[in-house]
Amino acid sequence: MAGREPSERATPKDAPRSAQRPRRRTLMKSLRRSGTRLAIGLLIWAQHAAAQQIDIPRVEMMPNRPSPFQMRNWKQVALGYDSLVFDLTRTGQYLPLIWTYSSGVNYPEHGSFGLHSYVGTKAPRSAEAINVLPAVIGASLVGVDKRDQGGYDWVLMCEEFFNR
Repeated sequence: MAGREPSERATPKDAPRSAQRPRRRTLMKSLRRSGTRLAIGLLIWAQHAAAQQIDIPRVEMMPNRPSPFQMRNWKQVALGYDSLVFDLTRTGQYLPLIWTYSSGVNYPEHGSFGLHSYVGTKAPRSAEAINVLPAVIGASLVGVDKRDQGGYDWVLMCEEFFNR
């Protein structure tokens, strides 16, 4: 290293190990930053490329709103479903669709309920959360107070479908 001018910089090969480490860290930081920038750029480009819509001539001939068109009243459908499913006194073939337990398995301190997974099932007391929870949530979304309906707190009773 003798004969070197003080203004010359040492290259990584001939620099002492302690001088090489900070340069490596700086290089790694620079690579991480540029890699992050590249990844963000690719994501933005991919979103832009995916957002382009292609016109299909046959589809373009179709009306935007078919005639005659009548939007279904989904609020009324949800209210009707609620009144059918949560009616413990309904009679008929396969009715009532709901039943209650005085104490649950996971939460024995309060009651629970079940809905048949499908109408006409041969398993008399089989219930699944995928059927029970949307029924309670859907009715709540259209304004039915499931915390106090017919003397039952259906929301609390849904707790049975969460394991302790």
